[in-house]
Amino acid sequence: MQNVPLFHDCWESEYVLLKVRAVPPDKRRRDLDNILKAILDGLEAARVFADDSQVKILDVQMLEPKKPGRVYVEVSTIDDEIGALKTAGAEGTTV
Repeated sequence: MQNVPLFHDCWESEYVLLKVRAVPPDKRRRDLDNILKAILDGLEAARVFADDSQVKILDVQMLEPKKPGRVYVEVSTIDDEIGALKTAGAEGTTV
């Protein structure tokens, strides 16, 4: 069986921004880095991107437990994010 991405061709060389929100099902101890590793491996296996080394920006949070538990994942290229910032007028802004 061939892995085929659902929404686009595999990003072969683009840099990737990954946002993850993990909602555990209960208060048992969990390591966020283990959850993140499984997500990265799954996205690579699904050919969302060619290699998880393409992920250059990570935004990861462990939220309060709520049954049944879930993980929200948003993936975009960094170029897409920079374009959105330019559209919003944030280009060149320093704080």
